Amino acid sequence: MSDIQDLTIPYSSLNFTSESSALLEQSVPEHEVISALLMLVVRRHALSSIAGGEVIPVSVTVDVTGEAKPGETLTFESDIDRKTRTLVFINGTAMQGDTPLLKATAVYRID
Repeated sequence: MSDIQDLTIPYSSLNFTSESSALLEQSVPEHEVISALLMLVVRRHALSSIAGGEVIPVSVTVDVTGEAKPGETLTFESDIDRKTRTLVFINGTAMQGDTPLLKATAVYRID
């Protein structure tokens, strides 16, 4: 079993390029950290799609599709699939170059 020394998630290191995308210049190899950063981008995009209020997670799924290389830039993108009066259906991808690392789907309740 590996020893995890630092569980710091560098939220402040994300460079948001729009409401639906962000870059992380110094990537981390842990999928748990990458998934937390991806969900931050997805949630921010869901929040930007509503006129005030809050979004509450109803369902979140994250699939690992690749291995991260330490030190290389990560790109996070999200897209809204559908929005109703009470729900936001959204997906996101964490990539390194052309390689997808994680894919997420989420449903948020608009509160």
